Amino acid sequence: MRPRSLSPAAALLCAAAILYAAPAGAQPPPAPSPAVPPAYAEPPAVMLLYAAPAGAQPRPVLPPAVPPAHAEPPAAGLLATPREPAGSFFTRGDAWFAAASAAGIAAAAFGDRWAYRASQRNDGPGLQRAAHLAEHLGSPVYVGPALLAGWAAGRFTGASGLSQGAARVGVAVLGAGALAAGLKLAAGRTRPFETPDDPDDFHPFSGKSSFPSGHATIAFAAAAAVDGETRGRWVPWLAYPAATAVAWSRVHDHEHWASDVVAGAALGFWAGRKLDAAAREHRGLFRGARFLVRRSRRGYRLGIETRF
Repeated sequence: MRPRSLSPAAALLCAAAILYAAPAGAQPPPAPSPAVPPAYAEPPAVMLLYAAPAGAQPRPVLPPAVPPAHAEPPAAGLLATPREPAGSFFTRGDAWFAAASAAGIAAAAFGDRWAYRASQRNDGPGLQRAAHLAEHLGSPVYVGPALLAGWAAGRFTGASGLSQGAARVGVAVLGAGALAAGLKLAAGRTRPFETPDDPDDFHPFSGKSSFPSGHATIAFAAAAAVDGETRGRWVPWLAYPAATAVAWSRVHDHEHWASDVVAGAALGFWAGRKLDAAAREHRGLFRGARFLVRRSRRGYRLGIETRF
């Protein structure tokens, strides 16, 4: 039988079949599946930035910084508003109170003559008795023993809060009274019964003692300190009207001008609150505090002794 010759195209097909023929029993290679990146995979550029050498420990992932809840908001302007340092005795509110007090004293000074003449017209027996009783509430002769009684009651009954509170109120009253005495000496204003038609008669360091009213200062200092020491809502409704009655009595008795009692009320209120608050911040100073009563040629002297 004569062999048949293959055409060139058929010969190429046979050679391709022999070259790519797989051995017997071999499994066909699996078709590659399309690459699907995992859901958490980062883009290639980000992965290149965070690539670490082989064997390196991964860095811990830190949570984003969250400002605390009590953090203050940033200042609206370029510079923050300055604040008073914590624990400062004098604050910006004291400056505003001093300005308001000065305005009130100046306004009351315009009515000094009118208040004096009104007290002369309204001078019945009933008002005289009321003024006499109200005057006692601002007199150190009566306020001092009352505080001493409160301190003694706390000591004997074991109520340390009562005794320490009475001592703090006493410090506030004494401090306010000392400030009033210094202003009296520096101002040297004559009293209404001395110069009825001249409320502007001032002689500094002359011994005249009309400005400010010491009774009004003590009364409002005691009222402010007692209000700071107690929690009852009824206390200010009783303490401040009583102090106001003291101020009225001094004008009614022609012992002070109206501007004198306004100045005393402002000074007593401010000193009573500030000194009592300062005393409450240093409670340890009053644990061993005690009142001292000494007899002198003119009467009795009342004081407070404590250890620093």
